[in-house]
Amino acid sequence: MQLCVILHDSMITRLPFVSALLLFLPPMLCAQDSSLEQLRAVLAERSAAGVAAAESAWEKHGSDFLKTGDRNLMAQLEGFKPEIQSPLFTELSRRLKSRQNLHEVPRIMQLLKAVLDQSSSARLLTLVPQLPETDIPQAVYSIIKHGAPSTQLHAQSMLASAKPRLLQSIVEATVLYANESFIPKMFQLIDYETFNLSELGAIFGILAERDFNQDFSFPESVYLISNTEFRIGLLELLAAYPNSLAAIYLIKESIEDALEPTSREIKIAALLAFEAGAKQFKWSRHQNKLQRFLKAEPQHRLATDIAHTLHRLGDKKGTNHLLSRPERDHRDNDGSWPYAVKLGTLQVELGLHSDAYKVFHGSYTKGIKNEQVRRRMKRQDFIWAARAAAGAKRPSVAYDWLSQSGLSMEELHDVADFPEFAPYLEREQFILLFSLDN
Repeated sequence: MQLCVILHDSMITRLPFVSALLLFLPPMLCAQDSSLEQLRAVLAERSAAGVAAAESAWEKHGSDFLKTGDRNLMAQLEGFKPEIQSPLFTELSRRLKSRQNLHEVPRIMQLLKAVLDQSSSARLLTLVPQLPETDIPQAVYSIIKHGAPSTQLHAQSMLASAKPRLLQSIVEATVLYANESFIPKMFQLIDYETFNLSELGAIFGILAERDFNQDFSFPESVYLISNTEFRIGLLELLAAYPNSLAAIYLIKESIEDALEPTSREIKIAALLAFEAGAKQFKWSRHQNKLQRFLKAEPQHRLATDIAHTLHRLGDKKGTNHLLSRPERDHRDNDGSWPYAVKLGTLQVELGLHSDAYKVFHGSYTKGIKNEQVRRRMKRQDFIWAARAAAGAKRPSVAYDWLSQSGLSMEELHDVADFPEFAPYLEREQFILLFSLDN
């Protein structure tokens, strides 16, 4: 069967090692198609040119980079990847073999780690036993990060004899870059007494942003760690992957005797994590703690955040707390427009569109004949009023609000992004209003 190869020219420039692969194709296949032979020649020529350029760049800048570690030089040399790997491995092997100028190894490794790929990761793994001990943890981290699954697995073979710093590098790189099936095992290997906790907290924060098909479990001692960066990362991870055993910890960190040092950031993160895991907790008992705190400390700096958490969990005590002041101001000022806007805007934010519609409609109807009131109406006010009407299933009123707003075509186009208008975007009047046909 004839072998046909079709590659765009731009693809060829991005695949400098394809030529090396084609050199090993059976001669019989190459003979079947002269175009393949021509392609192989082009690739080989480009690969050779890339290697020559990389070697020339290293000869020109390598010595200065090793002496100074200049970032600009490093960026220039990185631009010659992957071919720059060849002179880097030559320099590294020379120093490891002679055991001279080992003080330059960290800078060689710094650049090498920036240009690693799967094949060079496997090559670097064979040199790990010869590296200075201080360079091994970061080298292994990079090997796992860039290596193929087989290379990652070989790197894990160091776990049995790894010292804390190397152990942490293997664990962290594996949970971030290897197959997620390794995560349970890696979490069991975490040593919370010897690992760098700030770094571990950052890893937890990264994991929180990813989608895994599994839960994360922690020993109880984890909830006694006071390192700030670690606690923030842990709370972010608990918010993304709730743990049924963490409820007491989250309540303590948010409204009770939290670990020191305390901070608003930690308290808010604990509240959000508690909210995310509420379905897994014995909710009534912990709900009462939040309710009692809100009632006892209505002016506390966390009161509004706690009220929002309760509201999102369907607890009207939180909703009532948020609305109490705006409702009172609205009532005491006879529903005048500025106070109606403040109350109606909050009601829209809380998803209470029908209530917000009544507030906006009543105040507008009452004040529109007053020229002074009309002058106080801002264009942004009409957007909130229209969102209230649309959310209350009154699209024609929402259309009227926006038509009277004085907003530009560009501003109206952006208004279409608000979720309240989603059910009406296929209606002709809104298509024209929002310029959706452009």
